[in-house]
Amino acid sequence: MLDESDYLVDKKMIELVRDLHEMARATILLVGEEQFLAKLLRSSERFHNRVLVTVAAQPASLDDVTALARFYCPEIPIADDLLEHFIEKCRGCARFICVNIDHAREAGRTDGAKKLDLDWWGKRRVYNGDQVRRATQNA
Repeated sequence: MLDESDYLVDKKMIELVRDLHEMARATILLVGEEQFLAKLLRSSERFHNRVLVTVAAQPASLDDVTALARFYCPEIPIADDLLEHFIEKCRGCARFICVNIDHAREAGRTDGAKKLDLDWWGKRRVYNGDQVRRATQNA
């Protein structure tokens, strides 16, 4: 399994992966950004012709995020309402949800919280990759 396979295409290293596939005859799972397949076709038609299946990533579900919370924050339970808040604000992006679970874990440990829920979270900002907008002053 090769994550961020776009990098291999961008750096003209994808043919190395094709060589490995030829030698090992093993299944190789490539994970890339939305434009990965188009980049691959432009870079190497021979490699592109070997792709058997393409699957688009799906937004994280509550079940997915619950499993991530147990993994990244095993010491403090996180309530479903907070996890659903993270899913909504992060538009299902698992990477951003994990960042927020980690932020919640750290804040929960600092606060001595026994359970993390939406009431406890309050008005804290949810990181979702959007830029923070600077407040404007009325002159």
